[in-house]
Amino acid sequence: MGGSISYSLSPRLHNAAAQYLDRDAAYVPLALSNADTIPALIRALESVDNCIGFNVTQPFKQTVAEYFSLKSVNTVYRQAKEQGNKFAATSTDAEGFWQAVQQAFKPTTISKLILLGNGGAALALYEYWREKFPSCPIQALRRDASRDHLLQRSLPANPSTAMPLLEFTPAALASALAGDTSKVLLVQATSAVRQGDLLARFIPALQNFTGIYIELDYDCHSALYEHVKAKDLRHQDGLPMLIEQARLAQQLWWGEAAPSAYLHDCLRSTGFVA
Repeated sequence: MGGSISYSLSPRLHNAAAQYLDRDAAYVPLALSNADTIPALIRALESVDNCIGFNVTQPFKQTVAEYFSLKSVNTVYRQAKEQGNKFAATSTDAEGFWQAVQQAFKPTTISKLILLGNGGAALALYEYWREKFPSCPIQALRRDASRDHLLQRSLPANPSTAMPLLEFTPAALASALAGDTSKVLLVQATSAVRQGDLLARFIPALQNFTGIYIELDYDCHSALYEHVKAKDLRHQDGLPMLIEQARLAQQLWWGEAAPSAYLHDCLRSTGFVA
């Protein structure tokens, strides 16, 4: 469920998983244009017994999150009969992100998490990170100050541990990356590239960067991604995260998931993955 979602690989992933798991199921894209229709649509889908759930992406993640009184959502699933057989919602973004990072790099220590962006993906990562690694500092370069209140609602009551919200500028990134960056995790979590901004102006801030760079997009890379790739630094785009968050969603829908390697091979067979 999303806006312009013709690019999405999720139907390929989940339909391949259904076949692998011998599930009589189909996963279909549902492109919408009006957020006002979503609450009624969710109620209608919930009334269909064999609808086990759905994913949601931009620009409707916040609408669905508010419907379920949550801060961040990407997956809706049907609860067990003893729980009322109703829809529930969660986000598999952050856990899928961390599983993908662990599989690729096996980091033993992260000294700081730096987020480029303060949208829904950044919020999900922040909340997960604060819970999993409460002593690890987090900084975010916010691209949209009007969304500050969403992050502020998640900030700890203790101001000394609150996440600094920095301006979305090369100078702010350079400042955040001052000192030893070998154990820094830098995450490009904005939709800027999809909107035509390749973020090339931030490249000078990475002059001394030696940490891990993650970009959440998987089909359009920023100039930052191409820069760290050319320098042979540790880097990853959003495809491994997509696979892992898909597997977490499958666990919620079916109680089991297709193997990561199988799903990766399915994407490779389509020509999307080299």
